Amino acid sequence: MKSKFDLVFLIDDDIDDLFIHTRRINKFNFAERLFTFTNAEEALGHLKKADSNTELSLPEIIFLDINMPRMNAWRFLEEFDKLTEKAKNAISIFILTSSSDISDENRAYYNKNVKSFYSKPITNEMLYNIRHYVLSDIF
Repeated sequence: MKSKFDLVFLIDDDIDDLFIHTRRINKFNFAERLFTFTNAEEALGHLKKADSNTELSLPEIIFLDINMPRMNAWRFLEEFDKLTEKAKNAISIFILTSSSDISDENRAYYNKNVKSFYSKPITNEMLYNIRHYVLSDIF
């Protein structure tokens, strides 16, 4: 079993959170490559290109913030659902939020493309669990 992911996307409009989460992911040796995006539209554009071009890599993991301007997580997930089944099956999405709104957690729980919902910040325990469960194909 491999010990880290080839490509991970981190989508969050808060540059401080991006900085903190990038450091945590890199220190934990979680991914070979980490692409960060400050808006969901840019990340979605990359996904669409990679979905139609086999020379581009799809991420194995996406960490997705809920509350972002222009395109929030829910709109991103609607567009994500239009990708090919191959792409959707290759990617595990984890919602990250600082929101304490239980309706967000419920909405994430019932979305077929979301593996789990976490409160910020990313922790070592969270990364360990994700790595263990995704690489073991338990989710």
